[in-house]
Amino acid sequence: MKPSYSFLFPILLLAGFAISCEKDDICLEGTPGTPRLQIGFFDIDNPEVPKSVSSLQIKAVSIDSVVPNADGFFLPLRVDQAFTEFEFTTNSGFETESKTTVQFNYNRWDEYINRACGFRGHFILNQQSVAQQNLDSSWILGFKVLQDTISNEETIHLALYH
Repeated sequence: MKPSYSFLFPILLLAGFAISCEKDDICLEGTPGTPRLQIGFFDIDNPEVPKSVSSLQIKAVSIDSVVPNADGFFLPLRVDQAFTEFEFTTNSGFETESKTTVQFNYNRWDEYINRACGFRGHFILNQQSVAQQNLDSSWILGFKVLQDTISNEETIHLALYH
């Protein structure tokens, strides 16, 4: 009687699969992704003092979606273009509603993370990074770049004054 070795094939196949896996085949949960632009609103008369905006709604123009503002104002910038437009609406839903469209211009460079995670975008702002439509009727009266390189979401990158 000949010995049967058919049970060895699945074991060798499983061992080969386990050996071939590498650490960068899985993107770990804590791996940072492309950061968003963090904005803060400040008083035009006293630029150091944060000033809230009543009933603020921020809408991405290109994808026609509202940006949630539960934990601060983080705006996702487009990685396929050198600019992103947002519509800022104060007193949203009231008679005194006021809309301003703001275009953020930036340069971008990509950082390779690994095979599983792919690339992570970084953005660079300059003093000509903000362009507003309807300047005469805009409720946003000015801006200041606080941090020109957007590589994390830990600090406010741009101050908007009203």
